[in-house]
Amino acid sequence: MARKCCSHPQRAPRGCFDITKAPHLCCYKDLAASGRQPSQDSVPEVPRVACAAMADLLTASIVRWMERLLRLPRKLQAPCIAGSMADRLQAASRNSGGRALRRLHSWLLEHCPSRRALTAMRRNLLFWEKWQRPCTSCRGTVQNLTAALEVCRAKLPKAPVLQVHIAKTAGTSLCTWANSSGLPSRRLPDGRCQLPGDGPFWLGERAAPATCQQRLREMARFNLSWSSIERWLDLPLCEELQYVTALRLPVSRTLHHFLHLLSFNHLGRFDLRDEVDIFALRQGFFHKVLRAPPWLWANTSNQGFRWPASTSQLRDFLQLWRGMASNYQVRSLAGAAGGSAFLEDHAAHRLFAAKQVLEQLDAVIVVGNGLVTSSQMKLVAELVGAPEADIPAELEAHMTGSAAGPGSIPFAAFEHPWEEGELQDLMRTNAADRLLVEHAMRLQTLDSDFFFAHAGEKGWWPA
Repeated sequence: MARKCCSHPQRAPRGCFDITKAPHLCCYKDLAASGRQPSQDSVPEVPRVACAAMADLLTASIVRWMERLLRLPRKLQAPCIAGSMADRLQAASRNSGGRALRRLHSWLLEHCPSRRALTAMRRNLLFWEKWQRPCTSCRGTVQNLTAALEVCRAKLPKAPVLQVHIAKTAGTSLCTWANSSGLPSRRLPDGRCQLPGDGPFWLGERAAPATCQQRLREMARFNLSWSSIERWLDLPLCEELQYVTALRLPVSRTLHHFLHLLSFNHLGRFDLRDEVDIFALRQGFFHKVLRAPPWLWANTSNQGFRWPASTSQLRDFLQLWRGMASNYQVRSLAGAAGGSAFLEDHAAHRLFAAKQVLEQLDAVIVVGNGLVTSSQMKLVAELVGAPEADIPAELEAHMTGSAAGPGSIPFAAFEHPWEEGELQDLMRTNAADRLLVEHAMRLQTLDSDFFFAHAGEKGWWPA
Protein backbone atom coordinates (compact mmCIF):
# COMPACT_ATOMS: atom_id res chain seq x y z
CA MET A 1 0.00 0.00 0.00
CA ALA A 2 2.79 2.42 0.92
CA ARG A 3 4.54 1.80 -2.39
CA LYS A 4 1.29 2.45 -4.27
CA CYS A 5 0.58 5.64 -2.32
CA CYS A 6 3.99 7.16 -2.64
CA SER A 7 4.87 6.25 -6.20
CA HIS A 8 2.13 8.50 -7.62
CA PRO A 9 1.10 10.94 -4.86
CA GLN A 10 -0.91 13.14 -7.20
CA ARG A 11 -3.18 10.20 -8.16
CA ALA A 12 -3.16 8.33 -4.83
CA PRO A 13 -6.36 7.85 -2.81
CA ARG A 14 -6.95 10.46 -0.15
CA GLY A 15 -6.50 7.88 2.61
CA CYS A 16 -2.85 7.59 1.70
CA PHE A 17 -2.19 10.87 3.43
CA ASP A 18 -4.06 10.15 6.64
CA ILE A 19 -1.66 10.67 9.56
CA THR A 20 -3.21 7.73 11.43
CA LYS A 21 -2.28 5.31 8.63
CA ALA A 22 1.16 3.70 8.26
CA PRO A 23 1.86 5.22 4.79
CA HIS A 24 2.22 8.66 6.35
CA LEU A 25 5.83 7.64 7.05
CA CYS A 26 6.67 8.10 3.40
CA CYS A 27 3.92 10.39 2.11
CA TYR A 28 3.44 14.10 2.46
CA LYS A 29 0.18 14.69 4.33
CA ASP A 30 -0.69 18.03 2.78
CA LEU A 31 -0.12 18.37 -0.95
CA ALA A 32 -0.43 22.16 -0.86
CA ALA A 33 3.03 23.72 -0.73
CA SER A 34 2.34 27.43 -1.20
CA GLY A 35 3.30 27.41 -4.85
CA ARG A 36 6.70 25.85 -4.31
CA GLN A 37 7.84 23.26 -6.80
CA PRO A 38 10.71 20.88 -5.99
CA SER A 39 13.05 20.69 -8.94
CA GLN A 40 16.70 20.18 -9.65
CA ASP A 41 17.01 23.88 -10.44
CA SER A 42 15.93 24.90 -6.93
CA VAL A 43 17.86 22.24 -4.99
CA PRO A 44 21.48 22.72 -6.11
CA GLU A 45 24.23 20.49 -4.83
CA VAL A 46 26.87 21.91 -2.52
CA PRO A 47 29.51 23.57 -4.74
CA ARG A 48 32.68 21.56 -5.28
CA VAL A 49 34.75 24.68 -4.59
CA ALA A 50 33.81 26.47 -1.38
CA CYS A 51 34.63 29.90 -2.79
CA ALA A 52 34.62 29.81 -6.56
CA ALA A 53 35.26 33.55 -6.82
CA MET A 54 38.70 33.12 -5.23
CA ALA A 55 39.58 29.57 -6.26
CA ASP A 56 42.70 30.80 -8.05
CA LEU A 57 44.13 32.22 -4.80
CA LEU A 58 44.46 28.98 -2.83
CA THR A 59 48.21 29.53 -2.34
CA ALA A 60 48.26 33.34 -2.52
CA SER A 61 49.44 35.54 0.33
CA ILE A 62 46.97 36.73 2.96
CA VAL A 63 47.40 40.32 1.76
CA ARG A 64 46.49 39.44 -1.82
CA TRP A 65 43.62 37.25 -0.61
CA MET A 66 42.23 40.08 1.54
CA GLU A 67 42.41 42.59 -1.33
CA ARG A 68 40.45 40.26 -3.60
CA LEU A 69 37.91 39.54 -0.85
CA LEU A 70 37.19 43.22 -0.26
CA ARG A 71 36.64 43.81 -3.99
CA LEU A 72 34.07 41.02 -4.28
CA PRO A 73 30.35 41.85 -4.41
CA ARG A 74 28.93 41.75 -0.88
CA LYS A 75 26.79 38.69 -1.58
CA LEU A 76 29.87 36.63 -2.54
CA GLN A 77 32.03 37.46 0.46
CA ALA A 78 30.51 35.21 3.14
CA PRO A 79 31.32 31.77 1.64
CA CYS A 80 34.88 32.95 1.02
CA ILE A 81 35.30 34.02 4.66
CA ALA A 82 33.62 31.05 6.37
CA GLY A 83 35.96 28.15 6.97
CA SER A 84 38.90 30.06 5.51
CA MET A 85 39.81 33.41 7.06
CA ALA A 86 41.03 32.09 10.43
CA ASP A 87 43.15 29.40 8.76
CA ARG A 88 44.71 31.91 6.37
CA LEU A 89 45.56 34.30 9.19
CA GLN A 90 47.08 31.42 11.15
CA ALA A 91 49.26 30.38 8.21
CA ALA A 92 50.46 33.94 7.49
CA SER A 93 53.47 35.60 9.05
CA ARG A 94 52.74 38.17 11.75
CA ASN A 95 53.83 40.98 9.43
CA SER A 96 51.63 39.84 6.51
CA GLY A 97 48.70 39.14 8.80
CA GLY A 98 48.99 42.59 10.36
CA ARG A 99 49.00 44.27 6.94
CA ALA A 100 45.92 42.32 5.85
CA LEU A 101 44.02 43.19 9.03
CA ARG A 102 44.91 46.89 8.80
CA ARG A 103 43.57 46.87 5.24
CA LEU A 104 40.37 45.21 6.47
CA HIS A 105 39.96 47.80 9.23
CA SER A 106 40.31 50.73 6.83
CA TRP A 107 37.70 49.09 4.57
CA LEU A 108 35.29 48.61 7.48
CA LEU A 109 35.47 52.30 8.33
CA GLU A 110 33.86 53.06 4.96
CA HIS A 111 31.90 49.89 4.12
CA CYS A 112 29.76 47.31 5.86
CA PRO A 113 29.71 43.63 4.87
CA SER A 114 26.50 41.68 4.36
CA ARG A 115 24.75 40.00 7.29
CA ARG A 116 26.22 36.59 6.45
CA ALA A 117 29.73 37.93 5.81
CA LEU A 118 29.66 40.01 9.00
CA THR A 119 28.77 36.99 11.14
CA ALA A 120 31.40 34.75 9.54
CA MET A 121 34.05 37.48 9.75
CA ARG A 122 33.48 38.16 13.46
CA ARG A 123 33.69 34.48 14.35
CA ASN A 124 36.79 33.83 12.24
CA LEU A 125 38.61 36.79 13.76
CA LEU A 126 37.71 35.69 17.29
CA PHE A 127 38.58 32.08 16.52
CA TRP A 128 42.01 33.07 15.22
CA GLU A 129 42.72 35.39 18.14
CA LYS A 130 41.52 33.01 20.85
CA TRP A 131 42.38 29.51 19.70
CA GLN A 132 44.51 29.42 16.60
CA ARG A 133 46.97 32.17 17.51
CA PRO A 134 46.60 33.29 21.10
CA CYS A 135 48.71 36.44 21.42
CA THR A 136 48.31 39.67 23.38
CA SER A 137 49.44 41.85 20.48
CA CYS A 138 46.64 40.49 18.28
CA ARG A 139 43.95 41.28 20.82
CA GLY A 140 43.87 45.03 20.25
CA THR A 141 43.66 44.59 16.48
CA VAL A 142 40.81 42.10 16.76
CA GLN A 143 38.98 44.33 19.23
CA ASN A 144 39.13 47.25 16.78
CA LEU A 145 37.85 45.06 13.96
CA THR A 146 35.00 43.51 15.95
CA ALA A 147 33.99 46.96 17.22
CA ALA A 148 33.72 48.13 13.61
CA LEU A 149 31.67 45.04 12.80
CA GLU A 150 29.32 45.78 15.69
CA VAL A 151 28.74 49.28 14.30
CA CYS A 152 27.74 47.60 11.04
CA ARG A 153 25.56 45.02 12.82
CA ALA A 154 23.62 47.82 14.51
CA LYS A 155 22.78 49.20 11.05
CA LEU A 156 21.30 45.95 9.75
CA PRO A 157 17.53 46.08 9.21
CA LYS A 158 15.24 43.96 11.35
CA ALA A 159 14.82 40.56 9.71
CA PRO A 160 12.55 37.55 10.32
CA VAL A 161 14.11 34.41 11.78
CA LEU A 162 14.33 31.01 10.10
CA GLN A 163 15.05 28.23 12.57
CA VAL A 164 16.93 25.22 11.20
CA HIS A 165 15.10 22.55 13.19
CA ILE A 166 17.25 19.42 13.19
CA ALA A 167 15.21 16.55 14.59
CA LYS A 168 15.65 15.98 18.35
CA THR A 169 17.78 19.06 19.03
CA ALA A 170 15.29 21.05 21.15
CA GLY A 171 13.68 22.53 18.06
CA THR A 172 10.16 22.50 19.47
CA SER A 173 11.41 24.17 22.65
CA LEU A 174 12.91 26.97 20.58
CA CYS A 175 9.69 27.36 18.61
CA THR A 176 7.62 27.50 21.80
CA TRP A 177 9.96 30.07 23.31
CA ALA A 178 9.75 32.22 20.17
CA ASN A 179 5.97 32.34 20.43
CA SER A 180 6.10 33.43 24.06
CA SER A 181 8.81 36.02 23.45
CA GLY A 182 7.23 38.32 20.91
CA LEU A 183 8.54 36.41 17.88
CA PRO A 184 5.34 34.78 16.60
CA SER A 185 5.54 31.69 14.43
CA ARG A 186 2.75 29.89 12.63
CA ARG A 187 1.39 27.31 15.05
CA LEU A 188 -0.09 24.35 13.21
CA PRO A 189 -2.59 21.99 14.90
CA ASP A 190 0.16 19.61 16.04
CA GLY A 191 2.22 22.44 17.48
CA ARG A 192 4.79 22.80 14.73
CA CYS A 193 6.22 26.03 13.32
CA GLN A 194 6.73 25.03 9.69
CA LEU A 195 5.09 26.30 6.56
CA PRO A 196 4.01 23.64 4.05
CA GLY A 197 7.06 22.09 2.43
CA ASP A 198 9.30 22.72 5.45
CA GLY A 199 7.97 20.00 7.76
CA PRO A 200 9.71 16.88 9.08
CA PHE A 201 11.17 15.13 6.06
CA TRP A 202 12.05 12.11 8.22
CA LEU A 203 8.34 11.49 8.81
CA GLY A 204 7.64 11.48 5.09
CA GLU A 205 6.61 15.07 4.47
CA ARG A 206 7.60 16.28 1.04
CA ALA A 207 10.33 18.87 0.85
CA ALA A 208 9.36 21.89 -1.24
CA PRO A 209 12.44 24.12 -1.50
CA ALA A 210 11.89 27.87 -1.43
CA THR A 211 13.97 30.71 -2.80
CA CYS A 212 14.72 33.67 -0.57
CA GLN A 213 12.04 35.72 -2.32
CA GLN A 214 9.43 32.96 -1.91
CA ARG A 215 10.20 32.52 1.76
CA LEU A 216 10.07 36.24 2.53
CA ARG A 217 6.77 36.51 0.66
CA GLU A 218 5.28 33.58 2.62
CA MET A 219 6.42 34.92 5.98
CA ALA A 220 4.99 38.34 5.19
CA ARG A 221 1.72 36.77 4.04
CA PHE A 222 1.28 34.96 7.37
CA ASN A 223 2.76 37.85 9.39
CA LEU A 224 5.55 35.66 10.78
CA SER A 225 8.70 36.83 12.49
CA TRP A 226 9.85 33.24 13.18
CA SER A 227 9.46 30.08 11.14
CA SER A 228 11.29 26.77 11.06
CA ILE A 229 12.44 24.21 8.55
CA GLU A 230 12.77 20.53 9.53
CA ARG A 231 14.67 19.11 6.57
CA TRP A 232 17.85 20.21 4.81
CA LEU A 233 18.67 23.89 4.61
CA ASP A 234 18.03 25.69 1.32
CA LEU A 235 21.25 27.17 -0.06
CA PRO A 236 22.52 29.76 -0.69
CA LEU A 237 21.62 31.44 2.59
CA CYS A 238 19.36 34.49 2.47
CA GLU A 239 20.70 37.90 3.45
CA GLU A 240 17.18 39.05 4.38
CA LEU A 241 16.74 36.36 7.04
CA GLN A 242 18.30 35.57 10.38
CA TYR A 243 19.13 31.92 11.07
CA VAL A 244 19.02 30.00 14.35
CA THR A 245 19.96 26.37 14.95
CA ALA A 246 20.72 23.98 17.80
CA LEU A 247 22.89 20.87 17.62
CA ARG A 248 23.14 17.83 19.89
CA LEU A 249 25.64 15.06 20.58
CA PRO A 250 25.01 12.56 17.76
CA VAL A 251 24.56 9.34 19.80
CA SER A 252 21.96 10.90 22.09
CA ARG A 253 20.24 12.59 19.16
CA THR A 254 20.08 9.40 17.09
CA LEU A 255 18.63 7.26 19.89
CA HIS A 256 15.89 9.76 20.59
CA HIS A 257 15.21 10.19 16.89
CA PHE A 258 14.39 6.48 16.72
CA LEU A 259 12.34 6.72 19.91
CA HIS A 260 10.32 9.59 18.46
CA LEU A 261 9.66 7.55 15.33
CA LEU A 262 8.16 4.79 17.46
CA SER A 263 5.93 7.31 19.22
CA PHE A 264 4.49 8.33 15.87
CA ASN A 265 3.61 4.69 15.25
CA HIS A 266 1.45 4.60 18.40
CA LEU A 267 4.08 2.68 20.36
CA GLY A 268 4.93 4.70 23.43
CA ARG A 269 2.42 7.55 23.60
CA PHE A 270 -0.42 5.21 24.53
CA ASP A 271 -0.61 2.91 27.51
CA LEU A 272 0.03 -0.38 25.74
CA ARG A 273 2.20 -1.84 28.48
CA ASP A 274 -0.34 -4.57 29.28
CA GLU A 275 -0.19 -5.86 25.71
CA VAL A 276 3.31 -4.87 24.53
CA ASP A 277 6.71 -4.80 26.22
CA ILE A 278 7.55 -1.30 25.02
CA PHE A 279 11.07 -1.35 26.44
CA ALA A 280 11.94 -4.64 24.72
CA LEU A 281 10.40 -3.36 21.50
CA ARG A 282 12.62 -0.27 21.58
CA GLN A 283 15.75 -2.31 22.20
CA GLY A 284 14.96 -4.71 19.39
CA PHE A 285 14.23 -1.87 17.02
CA PHE A 286 17.43 -0.02 17.85
CA HIS A 287 19.47 -3.20 17.53
CA LYS A 288 18.09 -3.97 14.08
CA VAL A 289 18.62 -0.43 12.84
CA LEU A 290 22.11 -0.03 14.28
CA ARG A 291 23.41 -3.51 13.47
CA ALA A 292 21.39 -4.60 10.45
CA PRO A 293 22.45 -8.10 9.29
CA PRO A 294 23.55 -8.46 5.65
CA TRP A 295 20.43 -10.32 4.52
CA LEU A 296 18.30 -7.24 5.24
CA TRP A 297 20.23 -5.38 2.55
CA ALA A 298 19.59 -7.96 -0.14
CA ASN A 299 16.98 -7.41 -2.85
CA THR A 300 16.27 -3.83 -1.84
CA SER A 301 13.53 -1.95 -3.60
CA ASN A 302 14.28 -1.03 -7.20
CA GLN A 303 12.43 2.24 -6.59
CA GLY A 304 15.67 3.78 -5.37
CA PHE A 305 15.99 6.18 -2.46
CA ARG A 306 16.36 9.61 -4.02
CA TRP A 307 13.31 10.46 -1.93
CA PRO A 308 12.09 8.30 0.99
CA ALA A 309 9.54 6.62 -1.23
CA SER A 310 9.14 3.09 0.08
CA THR A 311 8.91 1.78 3.62
CA SER A 312 6.68 -1.19 2.98
CA GLN A 313 9.48 -3.72 3.51
CA LEU A 314 11.74 -3.94 6.54
CA ARG A 315 14.92 -3.89 4.46
CA ASP A 316 13.72 -0.71 2.74
CA PHE A 317 12.93 0.84 6.09
CA LEU A 318 16.34 0.01 7.55
CA GLN A 319 18.20 1.22 4.48
CA LEU A 320 16.30 4.49 4.65
CA TRP A 321 17.10 4.94 8.33
CA ARG A 322 20.77 4.05 8.03
CA GLY A 323 21.04 6.75 5.41
CA MET A 324 19.06 9.38 7.26
CA ALA A 325 20.34 8.79 10.78
CA SER A 326 24.10 8.81 10.21
CA ASN A 327 25.66 12.28 10.28
CA TYR A 328 22.15 13.72 10.17
CA GLN A 329 23.21 17.17 11.39
CA VAL A 330 25.89 17.49 8.71
CA ARG A 331 23.36 16.47 6.07
CA SER A 332 20.79 18.98 7.31
CA LEU A 333 23.18 21.93 7.13
CA ALA A 334 25.14 21.09 3.98
CA GLY A 335 22.26 21.54 1.54
CA ALA A 336 20.03 19.43 -0.65
CA ALA A 337 22.70 17.44 -2.52
CA GLY A 338 20.40 17.20 -5.52
CA GLY A 339 17.57 15.81 -3.40
CA SER A 340 19.63 13.10 -1.70
CA ALA A 341 20.74 15.03 1.37
CA PHE A 342 19.80 12.29 3.84
CA LEU A 343 20.30 9.32 1.56
CA GLU A 344 23.72 9.53 -0.08
CA ASP A 345 26.65 7.55 1.32
CA HIS A 346 29.33 10.21 1.75
CA ALA A 347 28.03 12.66 4.33
CA ALA A 348 31.47 12.86 5.94
CA HIS A 349 32.76 14.45 2.75
CA ARG A 350 30.26 17.27 3.24
CA LEU A 351 31.52 18.20 6.71
CA PHE A 352 33.40 21.26 5.45
CA ALA A 353 30.30 22.57 3.70
CA ALA A 354 28.28 22.13 6.91
CA LYS A 355 30.94 23.94 8.97
CA GLN A 356 31.04 26.73 6.42
CA VAL A 357 27.27 27.17 6.64
CA LEU A 358 27.33 26.98 10.44
CA GLU A 359 29.77 29.90 10.69
CA GLN A 360 27.34 32.11 8.74
CA LEU A 361 24.25 31.39 10.87
CA ASP A 362 23.29 34.17 13.27
CA ALA A 363 22.79 32.02 16.39
CA VAL A 364 24.25 28.57 17.03
CA ILE A 365 23.81 26.67 20.30
CA VAL A 366 24.69 23.14 21.39
CA VAL A 367 22.36 21.39 23.80
CA GLY A 368 24.60 18.40 24.52
CA ASN A 369 22.53 15.69 26.19
CA GLY A 370 19.95 17.92 27.86
CA LEU A 371 17.58 20.83 27.38
CA VAL A 372 18.15 24.41 26.27
CA THR A 373 19.46 26.56 29.14
CA SER A 374 18.38 30.08 30.03
CA SER A 375 21.86 31.41 29.19
CA GLN A 376 21.60 29.89 25.71
CA MET A 377 18.21 31.51 25.20
CA LYS A 378 19.69 34.82 26.32
CA LEU A 379 22.41 34.40 23.69
CA VAL A 380 19.87 33.57 20.96
CA ALA A 381 17.78 36.61 21.92
CA GLU A 382 20.84 38.86 21.69
CA LEU A 383 21.96 37.49 18.34
CA VAL A 384 18.54 37.80 16.65
CA GLY A 385 17.88 41.28 18.03
CA ALA A 386 15.34 40.37 20.72
CA PRO A 387 17.24 41.27 23.92
CA GLU A 388 14.00 42.13 25.77
CA ALA A 389 12.52 38.67 25.19
CA ASP A 390 11.29 36.69 28.16
CA ILE A 391 13.87 34.11 29.23
CA PRO A 392 12.35 31.22 31.22
CA ALA A 393 14.42 29.51 33.87
CA GLU A 394 14.09 26.23 31.99
CA LEU A 395 12.48 25.08 28.76
CA GLU A 396 10.44 21.90 28.80
CA ALA A 397 11.02 19.21 26.20
CA HIS A 398 7.86 18.16 24.41
CA MET A 399 8.77 14.46 24.79
CA THR A 400 8.63 14.72 28.59
CA GLY A 401 5.80 15.33 31.01
CA SER A 402 2.13 14.57 30.42
CA ALA A 403 2.34 15.37 26.70
CA ALA A 404 4.60 12.37 26.11
CA GLY A 405 2.17 9.86 27.57
CA PRO A 406 2.62 7.05 30.10
CA GLY A 407 6.16 5.93 30.77
CA SER A 408 7.74 9.11 29.36
CA ILE A 409 11.35 9.80 30.24
CA PRO A 410 13.54 12.92 30.41
CA PHE A 411 15.63 13.49 27.31
CA ALA A 412 19.00 12.62 28.84
CA ALA A 413 17.77 9.68 30.92
CA PHE A 414 17.21 7.10 28.19
CA GLU A 415 19.74 4.29 28.54
CA HIS A 416 20.24 1.78 25.76
CA PRO A 417 21.83 -1.57 26.78
CA TRP A 418 24.50 -1.62 24.10
CA GLU A 419 25.51 -4.89 22.48
CA GLU A 420 29.21 -5.49 21.85
CA GLY A 421 30.44 -3.12 19.15
CA GLU A 422 27.07 -1.39 18.79
CA LEU A 423 27.99 1.94 20.37
CA GLN A 424 31.33 2.02 18.56
CA ASP A 425 29.60 1.42 15.25
CA LEU A 426 27.10 4.22 15.87
CA MET A 427 29.91 6.61 16.84
CA ARG A 428 31.89 5.64 13.73
CA THR A 429 28.96 6.27 11.40
CA ASN A 430 28.39 9.66 13.06
CA ALA A 431 32.01 10.85 13.16
CA ALA A 432 31.29 13.86 10.95
CA ASP A 433 28.41 14.92 13.21
CA ARG A 434 30.71 14.70 16.22
CA LEU A 435 33.21 17.07 14.60
CA LEU A 436 30.43 19.42 13.57
CA VAL A 437 29.07 19.57 17.13
CA GLU A 438 32.54 20.34 18.49
CA HIS A 439 32.87 23.18 15.98
CA ALA A 440 29.43 24.49 16.92
CA MET A 441 30.40 24.48 20.59
CA ARG A 442 33.42 26.64 19.80
CA LEU A 443 31.21 29.09 17.92
CA GLN A 444 28.76 29.22 20.83
CA THR A 445 31.60 29.88 23.27
CA LEU A 446 33.04 32.63 21.07
CA ASP A 447 29.66 34.34 20.76
CA SER A 448 28.89 34.03 24.47
CA ASP A 449 32.27 35.39 25.54
CA PHE A 450 32.09 38.24 23.05
CA PHE A 451 28.59 39.43 23.93
CA PHE A 452 28.52 38.66 27.64
CA ALA A 453 32.19 39.03 28.62
CA HIS A 454 32.55 35.60 30.23
CA ALA A 455 29.39 36.03 32.32
CA GLY A 456 26.91 33.26 33.04
CA GLU A 457 27.11 29.59 32.21
CA LYS A 458 30.03 28.33 30.16
CA GLY A 459 28.13 25.40 28.77
CA TRP A 460 29.78 22.01 28.27
CA TRP A 461 32.64 20.87 26.09
CA PRO A 462 32.54 17.51 24.31
CA ALA A 463 34.92 14.99 25.84
